[in-house]
Amino acid sequence: MDTEEIAKFCKSLSISEDDGKVVSLDRSLVLLGKRQMQNYLVGKILTNKKVNMEAFKAVIHDVRKTVKIVMIECVGDNLFLFQFNSDGDKKRVFASGPWSF
Repeated sequence: MDTEEIAKFCKSLSISEDDGKVVSLDRSLVLLGKRQMQNYLVGKILTNKKVNMEAFKAVIHDVRKTVKIVMIECVGDNLFLFQFNSDGDKKRVFASGPWSF
């Protein structure tokens, strides 16, 4: 999906009264969430086969050679959440993509 398709999709989104009450979040909660999420990336392995989680973790740590430990959590079918403890590691790993496993 390219940026134009994403922009069209976003323009088509709306909230109606049928969706229920709209709740505004306190600004401090929004800022806290942004700070916490800035250390995360999400990755998906595109295959029909189930990935061996332990092997995947070992390969990612060896290949990406991060300075600090990266926490990897499986959050769905071959969908992973990566938590970085170093902004430099996250930027370097993201810039070196796409990954191949």
